[in-house]
Amino acid sequence: MSDNPPPTTVSPRPSSPASTSSWASMLPPTPTETSPTPNSNTAHASLIEREAAVLKAYQQLADEQAELARAKSLCEEERNAIKRNRDDLKVASANLERDKEVFAGRQRPESIFDELNEWAATRDPMEPLAVLWLLACIIPIVFAFATVARVQIGLGLKFMSWAVGVFGV
Repeated sequence: MSDNPPPTTVSPRPSSPASTSSWASMLPPTPTETSPTPNSNTAHASLIEREAAVLKAYQQLADEQAELARAKSLCEEERNAIKRNRDDLKVASANLERDKEVFAGRQRPESIFDELNEWAATRDPMEPLAVLWLLACIIPIVFAFATVARVQIGLGLKFMSWAVGVFGV
């Protein structure tokens, strides 16, 4: 096993403060405490190579993280642009609807004749004939009443003048 066997006297508790020596001081020296050997030079070179590989991998990881951060920011910008476009589309749609309503309002008839033509287009064709027939009946009746009223007023005035002449007031 090793060239230095443990001490023959066993202390009751080597790690106790009462003991003057510890097992660690009695163990053989570690390879790092000895002078470098050709194997340790190779190990040191491989350690340096591993360290360089780790640094290279770390640099690649940092580059990938930076690329991912750039890609994330581009995605955020694209998402914001899409959101802005969607909002712009909603505003444009609302403006288009409002413009359609304004245009439809401007297409409405401006003169009374246009309104009458529109009204006539929606009515029954017999309706104007019924109105004409009603007027044809009402006008003679109005003239008849006017004539009767004029005759009564004329006769009333003649009677009044006769009564004044006969009875003398």
